[in-house]
Amino acid sequence: MNAPHPLQAAIADPSDVLDALASCAPTRAVPLLEALREDPGSAASWIELAEVLDRNGFQGQAALAALHGHAQAPGDPGVLLDTATILVWNRRDQEARLLVEPLLTSADPEARWTALEVILAIRARRGEWAEAREACASLVGLSSQVSPERGDAYRDRLPVLELAERGELSGALFELAEEPTMGTPVDAACFEGLASGLERSGERLLAVWALDEALLERDDLLLARQLDALAAALHVKPETAGERCAPQALSWFRDKVRRSPESIRAWVALAGVSLDLGLVEEAEAAVGEALERDPESPQARGVLAAVRGEQGRLVEAEAELERAARAARRPELLYVEQARMRHRLGDDREGAARACRRALEHDPSCVAALALLDALCEELGDAQGQLDALTARIALESDDRLLEAMHWRQADVLERLGRRADAEQARRRARVALDGDFVEEVPGWDAWGEEEGPQGDPPSAASVLGWFVGLVLLGIVVMLLVRWASG
Repeated sequence: MNAPHPLQAAIADPSDVLDALASCAPTRAVPLLEALREDPGSAASWIELAEVLDRNGFQGQAALAALHGHAQAPGDPGVLLDTATILVWNRRDQEARLLVEPLLTSADPEARWTALEVILAIRARRGEWAEAREACASLVGLSSQVSPERGDAYRDRLPVLELAERGELSGALFELAEEPTMGTPVDAACFEGLASGLERSGERLLAVWALDEALLERDDLLLARQLDALAAALHVKPETAGERCAPQALSWFRDKVRRSPESIRAWVALAGVSLDLGLVEEAEAAVGEALERDPESPQARGVLAAVRGEQGRLVEAEAELERAARAARRPELLYVEQARMRHRLGDDREGAARACRRALEHDPSCVAALALLDALCEELGDAQGQLDALTARIALESDDRLLEAMHWRQADVLERLGRRADAEQARRRARVALDGDFVEEVPGWDAWGEEEGPQGDPPSAASVLGWFVGLVLLGIVVMLLVRWASG
């Protein structure tokens, strides 16, 4: 008989875990909990539950659910890798490492790839930069068997990790902040590891920026608390840290292009930082240097488009974005930028909406394009277009807090389209997303949206609280009047 995996010894009885999760799980997790009571051996349901819990901020519970999923199918590499990814997102590094280490010698390139990503994230978070660089180099070497495009992204991370390994943490931060996100735990872990090292070395403002960048990659309660505490100690707003560090980044990239004049990435980064600081002429010169070395660089063309936009040369900006999109790894992001430029600089809402739809042709799940299209359609009075964008966003979203707001917006749009029954269904879904019983006790709540009831949005929690406080104050006034009259 095979010996149990060391992690399985810590797994409690599934029914006990389900009872514990039921007391705190978000509403969206309830159907999964009920399904698992019927079939606790479904590894896929445990992993789906873990993902829902993780996205709603229940990180400890998500890790527990993921471990249960793995316990149901310890030999399934897909479940194992899903479990390890959730664990590393939630800083359960030791458990994640135990899971993936056997896969580092697997014959399956995809399994080795994900195992290396997990190891890279763990090493980077811990500031073990030499080991992180080795894992990254292994990913680049493996990419020909898995995905050359993903390999390019890790090839771009190698210089960042080499800088961190040499102790040049500020430079590593500047360079990583200029890279497009990969959507994996790796970048968040790198930013977190850099933040820890920068804080230890006294570069506390840079540490705030690094933590803020990590939170952009991953909504994490622990990181948010660390960021708030550090920012409060420095008397800065976290969202302004990057702007305050921009002159330092500018100096870094100016020096870098002097040391490495053939580095296209350095020239593009210098152009981007210069543009952020309003140095349009320097940005134009820097991006020109990049394009001399690689006329088809999509990154350089994208920055040049932004420069032309700042100069008011919108036709040229549009042409540069089109040219960049044809060669970019993720053209949808450039079309989103094109939409923003048309809206912000040219006040061209219809053109911006068309650019969003082009982005969605490349990636139907591009949340940035859907969110912008939602807002643009509302401004244009295109209710059906807004409804389509909202419906697509709702299908992708798993955070109950965001779903509540989206369902209310969806209900408003459905009302404008005359679909009152569908609008009421959207309102009911919004109430479910509120994940509480208090609203059901508000007088008249069930009548909102019905033919015989009042029209419009339901009362907010703030208005209900105000109504309650008003009653209390009225009672106090009446009591004082009675005492005054009797005495």
